[in-house]
Amino acid sequence: MGREEIEVKTERYRFVIEGTNDESVAITAKPWNKSATEDDVKLVQEFLGNMGRWEKLVSSATTLLGALGLDKGKTFDYRFGQDKYDIDLGLDTSPFGAIVSGIVRLKELEYNRRAMEGSCFLPVKEIACQIENISKWIDWRDSFLFSLRG
Repeated sequence: MGREEIEVKTERYRFVIEGTNDESVAITAKPWNKSATEDDVKLVQEFLGNMGRWEKLVSSATTLLGALGLDKGKTFDYRFGQDKYDIDLGLDTSPFGAIVSGIVRLKELEYNRRAMEGSCFLPVKEIACQIENISKWIDWRDSFLFSLRG
């Protein structure tokens, strides 16, 4: 069986997330129109620091609406977010240019929590979906802050 691989396109980068083993995934980020630099490593790390925030916002809003009796839908309990993972990134250079690359691993506490639930597996889709949703979070956050500034 081949490794699962998912591509996620954002405003600045083309991410590729690939399964490596049960507890980690490989991640690469290539800027759209240039080779990556050390600044890109920092920008990608900062960008990934927003993982799970959109999911937490949606979960909180759904829970609040449910508590107010306005939504009879399913209550979500997202346990994702950058705090669940160790993210090690660096600059990977080749004759063809440079990209940001690294590994996303479950932190020990998260690994143990999942082990208690019967699976320590880190799905590629879990990371890819969170990266996809970062842009939604940033747009919402910036719109919200802009509305507060009036």
